Amino acid sequence: MAKANQRDSEEDEEDYTETAPCGGRNGPSFTSYFSSLLSGFLRNWSCIRRVHNMLNIPSQSFPAPSSQQRVSPSGQSGRNKVALKPGHSLMDWIRFAKSGKDLTGLRGRLIEVTQDELQKHNKRDDCWTCIRGMVYNVTPYMDYHPGGEEELMKAAGIDGTDLFDQVHRWVNYESMLKECLVGRMATKAATPGK
Repeated sequence: MAKANQRDSEEDEEDYTETAPCGGRNGPSFTSYFSSLLSGFLRNWSCIRRVHNMLNIPSQSFPAPSSQQRVSPSGQSGRNKVALKPGHSLMDWIRFAKSGKDLTGLRGRLIEVTQDELQKHNKRDDCWTCIRGMVYNVTPYMDYHPGGEEELMKAAGIDGTDLFDQVHRWVNYESMLKECLVGRMATKAATPGK
């Protein structure tokens, strides 16, 4: 019985080696199998490249080399981020902004802000800034700003649109600072000529 099982096992092995893809007694050699596998891969690779070119997929990587989102070779992104205090993450800011507290200091009313009025609010504990014609009291946001107080103070009491766009144009400030909206910048009335 043991002899019969051994013979069946040897027959199974013969069947496998004859049909084995990497060769056996009667099969192709390993190198010829590997060569055919490699040439098949290369044929498919050129097909993939043709499809890539037909789809007009840009060869440059994302983000674009000139993008502020790209990390520079030195590991510095050009943006200065600071370590925020515990409890001052973006989610913490959202919860704080939705808390119902008066973040403008105006008890919910919107005002028209003159240039002179905007310039008065240029201190750490009283900081307003203008972005695209809308004025925000960013004082409550100071401790939540990822760039830190120093960066936010660069736009204190002035139109900070250009500074904002240089650093993070893609940020949805309108949503983030909605509860801090003081009002619209006053447009200067044209003075009649004499």
